[in-house]
Amino acid sequence: MGQLPEDSAATEHIDLADIPFAELHRPWGTTYMKLISVSLVTNTFVNIIKWPAGIQLARHHHTGTVHAYTMDGAWRYLEYDWVARAGSYVHEPPGTNHTLHVDEDTTAMFITQGAFIYFDDNDNITAYSDAGTILGDVERALQAQGLALPAGVVKDRPGVC
Repeated sequence: MGQLPEDSAATEHIDLADIPFAELHRPWGTTYMKLISVSLVTNTFVNIIKWPAGIQLARHHHTGTVHAYTMDGAWRYLEYDWVARAGSYVHEPPGTNHTLHVDEDTTAMFITQGAFIYFDDNDNITAYSDAGTILGDVERALQAQGLALPAGVVKDRPGVC
């Protein structure tokens, strides 16, 4: 036969309609987040975010890579001269710093590796988030909404067999 190795794991499928949006109250306003996949071991998460127009996140630093796909609306980083609109793809390499502003009601998907470190206007660290903090925030918000993440969203929890 050929050289193709045997599958070492099963491919997973989750219907996105089965994953609820968590209503997250952030310092910059309300964010609606559908957490699609999270790995605490690799510090990676995939989510769909809905923001109303006018939201502006605090300036932040990415320790890892971020990929973004805009489904509808318009958002931008104040530090750049482009606007992400429906159909736009954005790649953010590790080490980028920027301030996200939402021009129109927006829905976008983000694939994030690593952490976000948030800063104030004086370059003081004000907040930190990563796969673990995002998972905790989403689980608490969904619980308050009487909901939960379906099986398969959380890929691993260290120390849990």
